[in-house]
Amino acid sequence: MMGILIFWLHYIIAGILLYSILRCIYIKGDNKSSRYGKIIYTKTDKDVRLKHPLWAIILFLFAFIIPVINLIVFVIYLLQIIVNTDGSEYCKYYWKSFLTKEY
Repeated sequence: MMGILIFWLHYIIAGILLYSILRCIYIKGDNKSSRYGKIIYTKTDKDVRLKHPLWAIILFLFAFIIPVINLIVFVIYLLQIIVNTDGSEYCKYYWKSFLTKEY
């Protein structure tokens, strides 16, 4: 019984990560504001959702089906895309979804 719950919990988390990769990563526009000394990027008309080639979408869907590999692939991809790697002060991508919304 516990194994079935862990199995479905694993797929729910992988589904949220897949949704985040395909629908919730944006390329930053020029609109930025500051709150408490921290720069916050707000979604504007200049922001564009990150588009993926068809082969990458198919790869993500296959990775979603394989239980052990899906979390590893999704987490590594999100870290690789979000973490600033070009040496500039700010990364050009940001993640905006229901998980990062401030209430």
